[in-house]
Amino acid sequence: MAIYLVNQGKTYRYERAGSYIWSPKLNKAGNQNRGYSLMKSVKKGDFIIHNSGGRLSAISVVKEDCKSGGQPNELKVGQNEYDWDDDGWVVNTKYYDFDVPLLTADLVEWAIANYKDDSAFQVNGKLRLQYLCNLAKSHAEYLLQRAIGLQKDPDVLQVLKAALSQLNPTPKTDEELAEEMPLKELEKTAAKRSSKPVEQKEVTTKQYSRDPYISELAKRLANGKCELCGQPAPFKDSKGKPYLETHHVVWLSKGGSDSVDNTVALCPNCHRKMHIVADEHDIALLKRIAKNNS
Repeated sequence: MAIYLVNQGKTYRYERAGSYIWSPKLNKAGNQNRGYSLMKSVKKGDFIIHNSGGRLSAISVVKEDCKSGGQPNELKVGQNEYDWDDDGWVVNTKYYDFDVPLLTADLVEWAIANYKDDSAFQVNGKLRLQYLCNLAKSHAEYLLQRAIGLQKDPDVLQVLKAALSQLNPTPKTDEELAEEMPLKELEKTAAKRSSKPVEQKEVTTKQYSRDPYISELAKRLANGKCELCGQPAPFKDSKGKPYLETHHVVWLSKGGSDSVDNTVALCPNCHRKMHIVADEHDIALLKRIAKNNS
């Protein structure tokens, strides 16, 4: 099983409607083209992530091996614009549209820091200028995890998780992904997830599921110091990071939101103080701090 990334641009709407991807076999000069030649490698059961206009908008499941095929009629309508040879490669595939696309502009910093030779991203963090691209395993894993964190449609989530499970039987947790994210991307991810309904887990008592991206952002913005007493974290955790605990200024049990503007990072003593004393002046201070962090 392989995972590819395809850059479709203006042809996306035609290929999406027809449930396929298509490329000519040769470029306009009559020469081999890496992005076109790679089509021959696509097999039934592979997955394809679709980019159009700087938005990773869908994932698809390949229904049969790549085969020779003439240019589809709907693409021929735009012949003057695309000007391709009729002899090409076609891959029939089932598309699953994302609820929330991944913006390629948000991936640049990560892609630069995690550059791989044989993958879809260039050294500058932008996508390669070719039609079909390989995705390095670590890149595919990261993109799938990011997409899973943003989607709600159960069918889309099922396909994303199926692709991820074939890549890695023990995928990274959201907590691990949040810790690895560059700050700018973490801020955007946490902001998007702030409006997500708070999930509840049934244990021996009722607990609220906290979003790990929002929690990690609050800790990073605190810069190792408690946001109530202003003192450095009392110790470092097993990963060598200052130990702070995230606190919801308006408690989740009282209807507070799991959002950036309701979350702060406190030392253990101040965190316990807020749950036992809940001083009005402290609450007002933390509300201002959380608002400034959002």
